[in-house]
Amino acid sequence: MANKDRVNSNGYTIVFAVVMVAVVSSFLAGTKVGLGPIQQKNVNNEIRTNLFKAVGVDVKGENMDVVEEKFNTSFEGMAIDLEGNVDESVDAFTLKMSNEVKKSPEERRLPVYKYTDENGKVQYVLQVRGNGLWDAIWMYLAVDGNFNDVKGAVFGHASETPGLGAEIKDNPTWYGQFDGKQLFDAANEYQGISVLKGTGNKLDAHHVDGITGATMTCKGVTNLFMDDARSSLRDYLKFIEKQRK
Repeated sequence: MANKDRVNSNGYTIVFAVVMVAVVSSFLAGTKVGLGPIQQKNVNNEIRTNLFKAVGVDVKGENMDVVEEKFNTSFEGMAIDLEGNVDESVDAFTLKMSNEVKKSPEERRLPVYKYTDENGKVQYVLQVRGNGLWDAIWMYLAVDGNFNDVKGAVFGHASETPGLGAEIKDNPTWYGQFDGKQLFDAANEYQGISVLKGTGNKLDAHHVDGITGATMTCKGVTNLFMDDARSSLRDYLKFIEKQRK
């Protein structure tokens, strides 16, 4: 009876719980450490896939080791500050925009990816992150060497509504509208690209049709180009102006 009483005591229960918590915590910590490199590799693969997609190269389904080799020979990265200066101390490929947008403008660094195809044609990919309806949305925007003509746009989101806001990522007809648009007008003033409400609008070089039922997500996409209050493509303007000169 003494052993049974000890097993049923509060002290035994507390000690047992503490030991189990320690064992489970150690297991989870070990699992996290073990999976860390695999998770990072998956993140890197997704970034490479998005960058290739932005410049019009579809690598989906290809062996990721081959994609990585292609990537290393065709992409160069640089990190810039909001004054348009290159920061040699920062590796563009290690920048996390989810962290950068939380920093002050003075501390923030932005990635610029230079892509050179096999014929020597150059494109640049710029990356921005903002807010959709429910959570973060982001964009990889490919522009020609003149930093004006848009060559492609890839969008992502954390939790937009399937069939509505999620169309920014899932519907190639929608995001395909950005190809051929322009960032600057004839007077070299930045206009960006705005998403209009509804579909069938009269469009020009700076507007695309919206997505029915996804007003807030579409507004978030417009903000990726235009919003001064948070991170947007305007953060790149001083760098772009230096390149266009």
